[in-house]
Amino acid sequence: MPLQRLLILFISLALSEAIIMMLLASFVTKYTGIWFSVILDASLISFIAIITIHYLFNDSDFVKNQQSRTEFLTFKIAMIVFTIEALVMFAFNFDEFVLQQWQVIAIDSLILSSLSVPIIYFSIIKPAFLPLQEQNSQKLNTTIFTSLLTYFCSAIILYIALYMFYENQIQTRIGSVIQKEKNELKQAKYSFLQQLNHASRDLLILKNNHHFKEQRFFSNENKTLLEQDYFNFITIKNYYTQIRILSLKGQELIRVQRENNSTVIVPPDKLQDKSDRYYYKRGIKLSPDDIFISPLDLNIENGQIERPLKPMIRLGSVLVDKNNEKIGLLIINLGGVHLLSQLENISKSSLGDIMLFNEESYWLFGDVQKQWAFMFANKPKQRFQDIHPDIWQAMETKTNGIIEKDSNIYIFEHMTLLDQVPTLDNQRNSNGKWPKWKLVNKVPLSLIENEFNSLKKLIVLLYLGVMLLMI
Repeated sequence: MPLQRLLILFISLALSEAIIMMLLASFVTKYTGIWFSVILDASLISFIAIITIHYLFNDSDFVKNQQSRTEFLTFKIAMIVFTIEALVMFAFNFDEFVLQQWQVIAIDSLILSSLSVPIIYFSIIKPAFLPLQEQNSQKLNTTIFTSLLTYFCSAIILYIALYMFYENQIQTRIGSVIQKEKNELKQAKYSFLQQLNHASRDLLILKNNHHFKEQRFFSNENKTLLEQDYFNFITIKNYYTQIRILSLKGQELIRVQRENNSTVIVPPDKLQDKSDRYYYKRGIKLSPDDIFISPLDLNIENGQIERPLKPMIRLGSVLVDKNNEKIGLLIINLGGVHLLSQLENISKSSLGDIMLFNEESYWLFGDVQKQWAFMFANKPKQRFQDIHPDIWQAMETKTNGIIEKDSNIYIFEHMTLLDQVPTLDNQRNSNGKWPKWKLVNKVPLSLIENEFNSLKKLIVLLYLGVMLLMI
């Protein structure tokens, strides 16, 4: 009995498989597909098994007693090793094993050698060394084994072919979904920034009113004219909720606003002191050429968050007289509902979850339970970067892109007015502090895969039907 040569075959297959798996791990990724790894690995180890066996058993006794053609025996050896290795590879890919890579390689190599060597020995090598009469008595067993081997090998090949078709359909669908969602996200970004850009230009139109250059700017007559101008402006452009002029000390001098779908001029006794608000503190420090754009947050009246919640962006610029001396601060409030309307629209047709984050990764849109957490003292300060730090860090490094993580695809776009073309002519931002946002679409892969449940059932029925006919 060629025990020593069988031991060499065992060790050769185990070491070769370990080397093949290490090499595959260096360039095969999830994007190449499971089928590619299985076919390549099983084919390589089958080739090595054929070469090793012919080298070890190429003596006169082995050749003399063979009843089958050498090509047929070679094919049988390849089928045995290919089938076993393919089954082992599929088992590791479809079951949840919590193992390190070296453990998978070691187990795979041992299983392959432990199953392949005994089967090759009892079905091919041992019969070749038996006397002729004993070989004839085992002919029926060999035929049955060969038939079973052919059946299982064919089953694996058919499985790989159907799996390749199924995976190709899913990947094609994923690609089309990503492209569609990317286009809609870009359109939402363009619409958001375009509206903000228009608001910035409207601010400049209001700022250049000739009344600010007159000596009697603070006269009641001038205030009345300005209030009427602002009244008409807001009535026509209903996406603005307020236009105000603040004094150099932060006291409202003029305020025109929308209330219940109508425009009102706030009387002097209802004007408020806004000297404690951040947009006044930052805006009043601007030079005449600067424009201030606030972050997107909630409107506050008389020290309280207004109910129902009113998302707001405030744009401001310093007012100067004819001597270029500061005389006040012009503030216009752009309704956040108007800005977020595009996100609402694409959310209805999107397969994923549309989310908008500020620079600190707080939710501004997308998750009702987490929205505006930074505005409320009694609300948990939940941020996206605290929940998914690796995803947020990856999004920080690019202006846009796609990240696949935890069975989800994250499509993201950075947004700032500086990205908008055309931008404001001859205007500077407030010391480089225009707000920035991240627009994200989270698409669960499970939703796409669920679309193919009917196809999956059809493929399973087809597979079982073919296997039944082959029996």
